[in-house]
Amino acid sequence: MKKWLIAAFCACLLPALVSAQSPSINKFYRQNKFEEGVRKVKLPGWLIRLGSRIGAGQIDEADQEAREALKMARRVRKMRMLYGEEGNPIDQRKVDKLIRNVRKKDNFQDLIYVRDEEGTKVNLLIRTNGAGDLIRNLLILVQSEDEFVMVGLKTKLSIKDINTLIQNLPEEADIKVKVPVPELDPEPEITDEPEV
Repeated sequence: MKKWLIAAFCACLLPALVSAQSPSINKFYRQNKFEEGVRKVKLPGWLIRLGSRIGAGQIDEADQEAREALKMARRVRKMRMLYGEEGNPIDQRKVDKLIRNVRKKDNFQDLIYVRDEEGTKVNLLIRTNGAGDLIRNLLILVQSEDEFVMVGLKTKLSIKDINTLIQNLPEEADIKVKVPVPELDPEPEITDEPEV
């Protein structure tokens, strides 16, 4: 009887465990973390939340942007990062394959693509929960001739949080938002006509 209960419990948890992982990002991370010139960083969510609480006590009351950033950091559950120290040690074809795989196999969607004059590209891809209102995974890729950064986050961010982040980006950036993001608080239209 106990075996059947344990098996039923595991069967119920399996969909949640599968949806929380990104096999393409895991594979890319494992394949490239020992490349020459590549450094890796992994932070558990509790450490990120602790750092955000410590940081909140160190910033000015008037610095609203920093407060919002720290509030968003508290919703991060895990962070993995790969970065190239001396040049870009990871082949561009591998990065392109990663982007294709997370889109097709892992159900990630493009949120932002930024390219500047020097050729630096920034991709921000997200994977949401079933309802589409909560971001479960966030993948940030920064690529140029002489640098590479990949940040993979497991999060509990809302679309509203990302919209706030997008609105705070500099005006001069060449930004293409590929996924419609709902507006924060649309103001109601005011008319002189009475409602019927």
